[in-house]
Order: sequence, then structure tokens, then C-alpha cells
Amino acid sequence: MTSFKIEAASSNEGAAASSLATAEVATASRPQGTETEDEEAIALTELKLDANAVRPSLEPRVASTKTPPDTANAVLSMCTGACRLTWEQSSIVGTVFVLSKRGKEVATLCAACYASQKPTHCDDVTVTMRLAASIPSLGESSRDKLEAYADVVHRWTTDGPWIASILAFAPLAIPLLVLADHCQLSSAALPWPLGPLLDMWRNLRKWPMLVFGVYLAGVLAALIATSPFIAQVWFWAITEFYTVVFFVVYLVEPPTKNVSRWDALFKPVSAIYDVQKRLDDVDSDALLVHFAAAKREIDVTRLQFVAVDGTLIPSSHVAAAFVAPSIKRHVASRLAGPRCGILLAIIATLSYNTPFLLAWPSGANLITSMVPGVNGLVISPADTTYNVSWDVGYCNNVSSTASDAVVNFFISPPPDVGRPALTFGFTIETEMDVEFEILSSWNLQLQDEYRHNATVVLAKDQAALSFLARLSTSCTTLNATGLSWSIQYDHVSLKGFLAYVDKFLAMPGIVPSILAAKYVLQLVYITLLLIRSSLKIWSLWLHFDSITSMGFDCLQYGRATIALTDAGNIESWFTLRNGVAATTTFIVEFSTVFIQCAMLQFGWTSTVVLIYCVTGSAPLPTYFLLLTGLVGSLSPLAMLVPLAAALDIQRDHGAMLRTHLLRLEFERRRAVLNGTDAGFEERIARFQTIIDAVDNHDARMTFLWIEISLARLATVGATLASLVSYIALHPVRFTWAGLNIYNWMQRQMWANSLDPSSNTPQAVNGVIFN
Repeated sequence: MTSFKIEAASSNEGAAASSLATAEVATASRPQGTETEDEEAIALTELKLDANAVRPSLEPRVASTKTPPDTANAVLSMCTGACRLTWEQSSIVGTVFVLSKRGKEVATLCAACYASQKPTHCDDVTVTMRLAASIPSLGESSRDKLEAYADVVHRWTTDGPWIASILAFAPLAIPLLVLADHCQLSSAALPWPLGPLLDMWRNLRKWPMLVFGVYLAGVLAALIATSPFIAQVWFWAITEFYTVVFFVVYLVEPPTKNVSRWDALFKPVSAIYDVQKRLDDVDSDALLVHFAAAKREIDVTRLQFVAVDGTLIPSSHVAAAFVAPSIKRHVASRLAGPRCGILLAIIATLSYNTPFLLAWPSGANLITSMVPGVNGLVISPADTTYNVSWDVGYCNNVSSTASDAVVNFFISPPPDVGRPALTFGFTIETEMDVEFEILSSWNLQLQDEYRHNATVVLAKDQAALSFLARLSTSCTTLNATGLSWSIQYDHVSLKGFLAYVDKFLAMPGIVPSILAAKYVLQLVYITLLLIRSSLKIWSLWLHFDSITSMGFDCLQYGRATIALTDAGNIESWFTLRNGVAATTTFIVEFSTVFIQCAMLQFGWTSTVVLIYCVTGSAPLPTYFLLLTGLVGSLSPLAMLVPLAAALDIQRDHGAMLRTHLLRLEFERRRAVLNGTDAGFEERIARFQTIIDAVDNHDARMTFLWIEISLARLATVGATLASLVSYIALHPVRFTWAGLNIYNWMQRQMWANSLDPSSNTPQAVNGVIFN
């Protein structure tokens, strides 16, 4: 005989009463343990039901425990059944049915939803019953999270710029504000912006501000003391903007009580994550839309739609557009491909950017080479060792001690790039140098000329040069005269610099290495948070668009198709659209500053790089640092792709409404022929008003006064590809940027690495006298 086991609490009188006629009750043995544990253990009873009383094809395995109220572990249980299709869901009151499949919880149902969709034994589902908590949850509800998020965003937009101003100039601003506060100066008596800054300072937590001020001053001092190039000091000082932003979020977020010391230590780092997590943890997109719309005084809870078959969709079930399982699956499938593509693009940019940050341009010097091919973006000498030979093509004695001669020089191999300098002089057998003067020359770039030597600059591929000179010796003596010469470059090649640093560098740059690791982590952190929020916005607009493309998917009523031309659907649609637009603003308000800063970073770095390419000359390592900043700006800007897609949906609504208006015009004309055109004029006027609002008065997001779209992003992408190809095909000559004279770390080594006399191959023949 087949039997099923149901474990029930001994206090669950309803379950026991319903099974007394068919069940044999036996008290289950309690596990061994201490007396205290035994007293707290829940008494279980085992009910063995006869298969004739309960049909196995209809009833699943049920393990039911009645959980008493526990003030330490009270939780809110939300139903995942049909009753969740509402704008704001309430916690389950009474019995909670937890459905598990293969040990994994798959659903939490209230009694009504469990009764309407009771699973069968063949579903391989185990049902556990427990009593819902009778006291409020100790954690945050979804509305609490949204309220906290809205409060932080409000402080972020109003107080954040002032706090960032104080932190950006912390080494100077904080001591002045402390002094002004100590002297009890009135903020009203101070001019703008000193007055608001003093007011802000008096409302802030002082010790965190002081500690962060010391941190910024310490980082700046360490950079000045350890960075070999001035450009590196500026680069890392600018990237500390991300650290300032993280700390501003920490200051505007209300302090959390009862946190561990370890969590409190990392709170400045995790604050931005905690803020965004409140938004991500909201268990219903419908509640998010309802909450954000209410902030703009838009009530979406009273909207009603009429299906094409005349069925009235209850206002509470309008939320099904954002929470119905079928709609969510449809939206998830639409976002799967773009999400993977965006993540791959982010990984590619970060992978390309990281070697720049860890190599020599940043000062970290943790790796010896950057991305392959990057050194080819600059024209650098090949460090070739040259040989010079000569002959006299013509000689004429002008006196017993002087002669005019045509001298020919032959350079092997011909110089490729780098404009090496050839210094030469003439020496007789007794090693007495010969005075000479160049009278005329052919293809000769004379740089310096003295009594006993001259310096000429060799052009690219210049294998020979000739000149007419008057020498203080006769033609006979000239035939026995030797040539002394040396060739060196006017500046150190990139290859020579890297080889010298690799040979003599005692240790990598500790401070730039730490800042590089921190910058990469911050960039990843911010990028992922921005992508999540932008994908959320795109998802909301896809959910909203499903109203006209798919209809409402209500579990009680089935699929309900909507026509905007019917009844008052267009007004409800427009109101809900305004609510979704308000939600978009609510979400993106926190991340606007990151997008704008990334756009500015991309704009000025690409402009300066383009200027260097056009002029044909750039300083190092400044040029490579600009490329690092250019590539680094692309990761946060990946957020613009989902946002542009969402805004395109919003922008296309005007054309969609005009299509519906045209259909309504056709219906009106048919109604005129039938004499039933009453009310059409009002409906058409309503459509025209809403179309005008969508086309001309729609509140759409802009960044730096630029309205984004996928078409514009495609144009920017094509421009970026053209810029990359232009940079790759137009290598520039380089000069070395200025060294940091305040650097304490191997200052002489860095100076020697850029000194041509110390760090270029010297080709010398004979001795040259000045």
C-alpha cells in the first residue's frame, strides 16, 4: 500500500483535525542534545496517510512546520503567485506555502494562490508550510529601500557638489573651514561660495573629512616625491576624482548603526555599492515605477485599460506589465544578447587599458612592455651604430698653409629616423687638429661650427654629404690627414630609455602601483553599477512597450490585448508613460555625474591626441597617458548604449501614435458613412494633444546638453574607429616630457636615462678638439 508522509507541527490543530479520520498519529523522536536545545526544539508529528484517502496524483509531498514568532529572525514573506501582480505587494499573513524542487526553493505562495494553482505529485514539488511572521521585519522592505535611495540621491544632487569641492581642495579648504568654524564666523557674512561651503562643513561628519583630507594630502605628497615625470603627478591626481566621488557618497549616506569594525572600515569603499544595491534589491519593478511616479505626483495605481474584447483591466493589474512572468521572460530574452555584447566590450577596454596603467607611462613599472604595437605609435631612433668614411674630391692650395677642398662624407648605414648629429674634425699625423671653415655646402644641415670641428644633422636616408671647406693645411698634407668623428642622437630613443630603466631601476613605483590597482577596481566597480542601472532603464521601457505589442498578461484573465484607440486607453497609456519617464530620471539621477565626467574625459583626451597627431610631435609619457585616459573613458560610456536604446523607444512613440491616429481617422470616416461618428472628434483631438506632447514637450534625458540615440552613438563609434586608425597610421615624433625635480626615488638615474651622452650608442673615431 502506497503511503505519503506529512510532517506537521503538533500545534497545527487544523492539519491534525483534517486527518484524524485517515491518519495514524505518532510523535516523532527528538534529536539528542542539551536540555535547553530540547526545550526549544519544535515538536513534530508524523502523519501516515493511506493512499486510498489521498490520491498521489493530486497531492505533492508536504513538509509543514509551524514557525512561532521570533524577534531575532522575523522576515517578510512575499507571495510569488498571482497576487503579486499589483503595484505594491503586502507580506503574507497566515500560512506560507514554500514550494521546493530538488531541494531548491522555487515559489512562496499565500493560501489563496496555493489553492488556485495547487501542484501535483508528478510535479516533483515538496511543499513546506509555515506561519508568516506576526511582527514587522527587522530588515528594510522594498519601500524602505526606495525611500533610503531617494534620500541619498537627493543629498547627492544638492550637497554632493559642495562636499566634492571641499574634498577636491582638501589640503587647503579643510584647514580654512576649521579655522572659520572655530572663530564662529557667520556664513551669511561670507561671499558666495564661501558661505554655502561653511554651512555644509558645519553639517558634515568632521573626523571622516579630516582623515580624507590627510589621505589626499599624503597621496599628493607621495606622488610628488616618487614620480619621475610631472605628467604622471597630474595624471594620478586627476584620477583621484573617483576616490573623491566614492567618499562623497559615503558622506551623504546616513551612517549605519551596529556594524562591525571591519565593515565600518570598508564603508567608504562600499557606500556606492550599498546605495545602488538598495535599488537593485527592490523585488518589484512595478513598485519602482509606482514609487518614482508618485515622487512626481503621478498616480499610476488608478489607471484602467479596456481590452479589445471589452474586458476591463483592473487598475491593480496594470502592474502586470512589469511583473508578469511571460513579459519578464520576453524582456530578458531581448536583453540577453546586448548584455553579453556590452560586457565583452567592457572586458576588452579594461584588458587593453590595464597594461598602460601597470607599465612605465604611469610610473608603476610593474611590467616591461605594454600592449603589442603601442610603441609603434611614436617614431623613435633605431639606435644604429654608424660608420663614416670620406674622401677629397678636389683640392687647391690657396697658400703654403691653406687649401680649398671639396670633402665628401659617406654614412653607412643610411639613417632611418631620429636625425642623428655628426660631429667631425681633421687631425694630422702629429695629432695636431686642423682649423677649417665651411665655405659652401650641398644637402648639408649645419648645426654648429667652431674652429676645429663642426656638427651637421643627418636627414632620413642621407647616405652622403659634400661641402667646400678652407683648411689650414696644404693639399699634400691634407692627403695624410685623418678624420675624427662621432655620431649621437639629439634625444634618447624609446628603446634605449626602456632598456636603461630596466637595467638600473632599483624597485617599481610603489605609489603609482597602488593607485593603478585602485583605479582599475574603481573603474570596474563604477562601470558594472552603471551598466546595471542602464539595463534596468532599458528593461522598464521594454516592459512598458509590451502593453501595445503584447498586451497585459494577467493570470486570472489571461492575455488581454490593448488598442490605444479604444475608450480611454490613450490617456492611461500616456500617464503610465510619464511614470516610466519619471522612473528613468529617478534611476539615472545618481549616475549622471559619472556619465558626464566620462564624456568630458573622452572629449578632451581624444582632442589632444588628435592635435598631437596632426602636428606630428608629442611628449612622452604624456601621449601614452592621454591614450590611457581615452581608453579608460570607454568603459563607463558603455552605459550609453542601453540608455540610447531606451530613449529610442521613448522617441519612437510619436510615430507609433501617428499610426494609431491614422487608423482612428479611417474609423471616423467609416462611422460618418454609417452615421455613428459621435465622440470621434474628441478622441482625435485627445490623440493630437498627446502626440504634440510626445514630439515637442517630452522630458528626455540629456548629458552635457546632448540628447543621445543609437544613431548618434553609431556615429561616435565610427568617429572613434577613424580616430584609432588615424592614430595607428600617423606615428608621431616624440620629445621627452619634463622630469619631476622633486622626485626622491633615483633622481639621477632618471636624468641619465634621458641624457643622450649617457644613454645613446656612441660611434666615435679619433679625438675631436673644440
